[in-house]
Amino acid sequence: MAWAIISIVAFCLGFVAGAHLRGAAFGSQDWRVMRWSEEVLGYRPMSFGSIINKDDKVIMALHLDTDYFPRDGIKYTQQ
Repeated sequence: MAWAIISIVAFCLGFVAGAHLRGAAFGSQDWRVMRWSEEVLGYRPMSFGSIINKDDKVIMALHLDTDYFPRDGIKYTQQ
């Protein structure tokens, strides 16, 4: 009986710790919000304080630092 309680407590603590670490890892990334611009026919980064309207085309992008990529590059594939 005691092992069941210990197992349940350990599972709950692991679940809470994992959820916290996942949220921290997601939030620490260099995310950028970009809006479609008809002037350049592409997405442009939005500045803080901008208003997003209902009909805007908006994406959230993650900036990757390519300085650490191999010289030959990385092949983008579907997994």
